Amino acid sequence: ADLFNTDSGTCVATVGTARSRLWVVEWVDTAIRGVTSSLDFEVIVHEGSGVIEFAYGVLTASGAAVGLENPTGTEAANGCIGTSTPCRVTSNARLRFTPAE
Repeated sequence: ADLFNTDSGTCVATVGTARSRLWVVEWVDTAIRGVTSSLDFEVIVHEGSGVIEFAYGVLTASGAAVGLENPTGTEAANGCIGTSTPCRVTSNARLRFTPAE
């Protein structure tokens, strides 16, 4: 989706100690362009493990599509296991992507 920030903006922080830090990006009252919406969510990257989490607060849109994609768009993973359909989440959901070994 094409997101744009309101006056609340985006917050970025690194928390924890070396080798187990979390890099957190939080969007507050973000909107989807062209849709009446309000989204509060975070992306949390776990140092050293490759784990990436999406944590959602209040979502006033009909649900957000969730997934990861490489820079060229040739490889992707969505939050719904066993389907290629984009996963939709609702308020207060949490999704965790863990690298395959």
